[in-house]
Amino acid sequence: MRVMVLGATGYIGGRLVPQLLEFEHQVRILVRDRKHAGTRSWSDQIEIVQGDLLDAASLTDVFDDIEVVYYLVHSMYAGKDFARHDRIAADNFCAAASGVAQVIYLGGPLPSKHTRNRPRGSEHLRSRAEIGRILAAHLPTTEFRAGPIIGSGSGSFEMLRYLTERLPVMIAPRWINSQMQPIAVRDVIAYLCLALSRPAVGVVEIGANPLTFRQMILEYARLRHLHRFIFRVPFRLPAWLIISGIGMITPIPDRLVRPLVQSMEFPLRGRSFRAKRYFPEIVPISYTRAVQLALANMEERAVITRWSDTPPGGAAYEYTDEEGMMREVWTRHVTASCEEIFDVLSGLGGEHGWLRGNWVWALRGVIDRLLGGPGVGRGRRDPDELHNGEALDFWRVEDVQRPNLLRLRGELKLPGHAWMQWELRPDHGGTLLTQSASFSPHGFFGTIFWYALYPIHSMTCVRLIDSIEDLASTGGWKRLEAREAFRNEFGPRQPPRPSHSMLSDLRTFMFRRSPWPTEIDFSSESTRIEMSHSIMQRVGLDVSGYSVLNLHCIGIDAPAKHVFEELVDWWNRDSACWPNHLATVGRVDGDLSQLRLDLFGKSRLVSKGRKHLGWPPLFRLHLLRSGDTPSEFNTDSGRYLLYECKGGYPVGYIIYYVRSSIEDRGEKEATQIFFGVSFDFYGKESWPLFHPVNRIWEFVHNRVSSNVLCRFKQLCEWRFERIQEGMVKTWVGTRTQLENDFQHEQDRTQATGVEPDADNDQGTP
Repeated sequence: MRVMVLGATGYIGGRLVPQLLEFEHQVRILVRDRKHAGTRSWSDQIEIVQGDLLDAASLTDVFDDIEVVYYLVHSMYAGKDFARHDRIAADNFCAAASGVAQVIYLGGPLPSKHTRNRPRGSEHLRSRAEIGRILAAHLPTTEFRAGPIIGSGSGSFEMLRYLTERLPVMIAPRWINSQMQPIAVRDVIAYLCLALSRPAVGVVEIGANPLTFRQMILEYARLRHLHRFIFRVPFRLPAWLIISGIGMITPIPDRLVRPLVQSMEFPLRGRSFRAKRYFPEIVPISYTRAVQLALANMEERAVITRWSDTPPGGAAYEYTDEEGMMREVWTRHVTASCEEIFDVLSGLGGEHGWLRGNWVWALRGVIDRLLGGPGVGRGRRDPDELHNGEALDFWRVEDVQRPNLLRLRGELKLPGHAWMQWELRPDHGGTLLTQSASFSPHGFFGTIFWYALYPIHSMTCVRLIDSIEDLASTGGWKRLEAREAFRNEFGPRQPPRPSHSMLSDLRTFMFRRSPWPTEIDFSSESTRIEMSHSIMQRVGLDVSGYSVLNLHCIGIDAPAKHVFEELVDWWNRDSACWPNHLATVGRVDGDLSQLRLDLFGKSRLVSKGRKHLGWPPLFRLHLLRSGDTPSEFNTDSGRYLLYECKGGYPVGYIIYYVRSSIEDRGEKEATQIFFGVSFDFYGKESWPLFHPVNRIWEFVHNRVSSNVLCRFKQLCEWRFERIQEGMVKTWVGTRTQLENDFQHEQDRTQATGVEPDADNDQGTP
């Protein structure tokens, strides 16, 4: 069929077009700027027409020979006047597309509950329904009404993801318990494609099983193995406070957060009987499965489109070379090719960052968020590929001409307009790289702003082009990622740095998330008991009366004997693996069998007070037994340290268990080390009134334990790498000496004509 897609560069349209091409439909799209669609992978398979629905004159002959039109546009970025813009666009479309056989429109649901002030939900949802009525009054229309769309990169999913990931405790408004019907983005695309083979059927409400927003958050947290607490306030919170709070936590701008939040104030539970009647082939997948697919696509870097793909309000301004433009230009001759340099430029931002001075970019992003801008949190769609019109941190890609030009337009809050541009052209066997930063100020304050920040942005830009030159000349992002992968796989290049203060301990061991996950997540309490009992019984411990609160495990690329020796040497007041300024662990009289833990033991003030007042330690550890020499029946080289805790600390036993890895269990490293804590007083089943205290204590203990084990892994692998390097250097030195001796004998033989004696030590080695 001959199909027209309006909104092809948006989130849904960017996923719909490839599906239509797969079904061999002839696709035409309407865009405000051809460049926004010119870099898509499917741009050479479609017909691109430039026009604007708000400009009726630009729609002449656009819809000729078109059978079906997908209407996927909205004006939510237009501010308070978005409803009027939507009406004008719909009226202009109906006037220009009078000969179209069918219109397929994607709108939003209307709540059944209403009040005097809001007859049918938010202004955004009423506007979406109004557009559906305008289309249906002029053309045969199928209107799909979908709730929150769950998919990698969607606005609803991103808001849900950031809120859940970043807020362990949420103070939520009353509408947190409002029901809605989320739907997976693949189901939305399936409905839109299948509607081509159906006549216009009017309004069809689609969605999976209804859930509250609280249930959606908690289910996402469960899938991500997160513990989240939601407290609902009984009174009505101001809308501006909720919108500003979500805008600060998530990368979604306030103009998009506002309609999303207002849409949740009333239940949005639709009636899906018409969807089952007209589209029985489609059974929407569950919300849980939709989240799992979205997370998998994010991990595999297979995000096709994002909510930020469409520029807000279109291209409000463009790069022009005119008087009054302030510009800085840097030029470098780089030995790499244009393609290699462009690959580096295409990877800037997002996860890769900005090479040097990332804290400056992050600080500027925080300030921008405080001012209501996008900040750097929205990242980018793909880590290696850029399209015209898509978002890149607080930039918008304005022009991509591979491999000669990349221009970014700033969308952060500024008294003017800003651009960053890179131009590349071959030059004397290499590439001439030109980087320019341009700023068009608004009035006198814009000029003052430019010159006030000139030293900072000038230094940042100089370091940026130098880093681009260095990275492109040394292999690019792939080489950098290979070095990082080698470092993670074969051990770090540097040992962990010891902390130097209590604040450093808090930052390193408490506030920082560990680079490797160590906590063993038990599927049930019976699994926890079974595994903890098996380890405790392995070390000969009576498990009756004790419950293991947590168990951590991490793999180390070093032999079990080496890891255990490092563990034995670990217990001293200067270990870089332990927060010594918060809780110092040391041996009593240098004996490993007696350990004591002193709170704030590295503090001079506390040390003097302990010395004069005789403060007791927080607790003592007594070594019950250790298995430092594996027996002939121990097939996995198991070694362990078993301590009993005595004192005010609510711990029964502490267990360190080291064994060789088992390939059948998918353990890739050479050694596995387990750290278990057995409780005899504050266990999970004891004192249920203190359950919140237990959860807080467990979170703190797990965070610190995970960071301690990760630093211990880093130390073991670094030291073992140094040992291996020492052995290799010794062997290489011996081989080099032998080769030099052999070459010396060969030269002497050629000069004298006398063969060396076979019994002589100076013969051929």
